Amino acid sequence: MKNLRRREFLKLAGVQGASLAAQSGSSTSLPNLILYMSDDHGMLFSEPYGASHIRTPNLAKLAADGMRFTHAFNASPACGPSRTAMLTGLWPARNGAEPNHKPPKPDVLGLPAKLQALGYEIAVIGKIAHNDYAKYYNFDYVVGPNIGGTNIEEVEKYLANRKSPKPLCLWFGSHFPHVPWVAPKRYHDLYKPEDIKLPANRYVPKNAPAYAATSGADFYCYSNVPKDRVINEEFGRDCLHAYLAAISYVDACVGRVLAELDKLGLRENTIIVFWGDHGYYMGEHSWWGGKHNNYEGATHAPLIVAAPGMRAAGHPTAALVEFVDIFPSLAELARLPLPEGLEGKSFAPLLDDPKLPWKSTAISEYPKGGRLGTAMRTDRHRYVEWRNKSGQLVDRELYDHMTDPQENENIAGQPGQSTLIEELAAQLAACRQRKCSV
Repeated sequence: MKNLRRREFLKLAGVQGASLAAQSGSSTSLPNLILYMSDDHGMLFSEPYGASHIRTPNLAKLAADGMRFTHAFNASPACGPSRTAMLTGLWPARNGAEPNHKPPKPDVLGLPAKLQALGYEIAVIGKIAHNDYAKYYNFDYVVGPNIGGTNIEEVEKYLANRKSPKPLCLWFGSHFPHVPWVAPKRYHDLYKPEDIKLPANRYVPKNAPAYAATSGADFYCYSNVPKDRVINEEFGRDCLHAYLAAISYVDACVGRVLAELDKLGLRENTIIVFWGDHGYYMGEHSWWGGKHNNYEGATHAPLIVAAPGMRAAGHPTAALVEFVDIFPSLAELARLPLPEGLEGKSFAPLLDDPKLPWKSTAISEYPKGGRLGTAMRTDRHRYVEWRNKSGQLVDRELYDHMTDPQENENIAGQPGQSTLIEELAAQLAACRQRKCSV
């Protein structure tokens, strides 16, 4: 793909050879784009999402300047497919990146590549995909993909030294708060051990299929984790302490990026996105340091967007959005030609009116125990279907977020739920048929 001629590259980008400068009059009139990607950043572990005891003042400030999406969901609770769905605007089944380390299909160009073809200077620093996405393209500036910690200094150096008159698109992928949690001591010192409380629901969801009610094992690969995987309260609090410190370090890095933008006078014309690739468990349902399942904790993740001129700055939205929606949203916000065939829906209108009627569902998928689980989130319920390799339905799960927001009990088999399950099954079938939940 490095050898694509420019005409072929522009054709694949969906603009049929027309340069962005020719369409808009001047490439410098376009907004800059900054996308900060945080790894394993659980939905509830930041101040803008109600966790007032967690020290994330810069994310709180970004949310006050922009909009936090309280119901944003990934396509898959794993780094690779979640990130590739966001980068391509396509579901994993279509972009080809369903296993965690598999790159997208050769003919699928991601958003950074398309923006470069449209006249943007592209800088990729750190981890933006689970594979070495940047190696397929001749981007303007690349450091990564898996630099240790956040290496925030690379971002500051790049921003301070760039000379190009082109609009900027910076993709910055932080490795934190992914394990190992080795944030500097001053971020540990923000928290008192006696104030750190473990979740109360340290048990698997009742009545859930045994194969489904498990999580990933990244956490257990480290030598100091008990080999029997039994996490006592003292060790659990130490782990949670270190995780919170890593999140506060991420927040400090966000602040440094924002400060550099302000210093360079770029903030006024810059769209900023803070995004977590998936959720994370720190003791909920007895799962530690993992994701990799179809429950709320793994599929629900933070998303904050701040864009010049947005009318609802400082207001949250509870609208259901999906990470495949980020691509078309940025295209609309930046006034770019939208490539054909994207499967997401632009949420740009929500930035002006957060209470607009919106999607009725958000879909995530992940295989467990030789079965494929497809989870559908509505404004009230999480409904999951499990199918074997032949496509036959073998299990269902249902959780009512009005009465059970932590998904502690699967009620799919309880009396009186059959009508609701039939309705949700029909809704999911319709989503499958159109391959998206718009």
